[in-house]
Amino acid sequence: MSTRREAVMPESPYEAQPMNGDARPLVTTHRDSGRVLVTIVGELCLDDSEMLGRKLRAALDGPQQGVDLDLSGVKFWDCATLNVLLTARRQALAEGKTIAVTAASHIVERLLTLTDTHSLLVPSRQKADVAPGRSEVAHLHRAMQTRPEIDLARINAADDHRPRTAMGRGR
Repeated sequence: MSTRREAVMPESPYEAQPMNGDARPLVTTHRDSGRVLVTIVGELCLDDSEMLGRKLRAALDGPQQGVDLDLSGVKFWDCATLNVLLTARRQALAEGKTIAVTAASHIVERLLTLTDTHSLLVPSRQKADVAPGRSEVAHLHRAMQTRPEIDLARINAADDHRPRTAMGRGR
C-alpha cells in the first residue's frame, strides 16, 4: 500500500496565521509599585485578541497608575493585536492611566514603526501625549494603509524559511 502526498498550496496573505499553529501565547501579570507589568511571550493573532483584551482590562482595574508591557518575547503579532493595545490605551487614558511598551522584540518594533504607532505606545522622555483622540485616529488610518506592506513583509519572512527551487530556469 503506497502513501500519496497531497500538494499544499502556499498561504494567502489574507489568511495569515502565526508561524507555530496552535500554540497560545503566555501572558503573565505582576503588580508592583503603582504599575502592573504584563509580559507576553509567543505569538499573538486575531484568535488571541479577546483573551489579550481581557487581560489588559483586568490589569487596568484598581488604583495603579497604569500598565507596562514587556513584549520582548513576542515572535509574531498582527494588526488585530495592535488594535487591542490601542483600545486598552484609550481606556487607560480615559481613566487617567497609561499603557507603555517598555521592552519590545524586533517584530514588535517593526509593526509599531510601519504603522506609525510607536510614539503612542513607547514612552518618550521629551514630550507628553497631547490630544490622544485625534492622534489615534491618524495612527489607525496609517495602520490600515500599511496593512498590505505588513502582509508582504510576513510573506517575505516566511519565504526565507522555504526551500528554493530552480523554477523559471532553462529558457
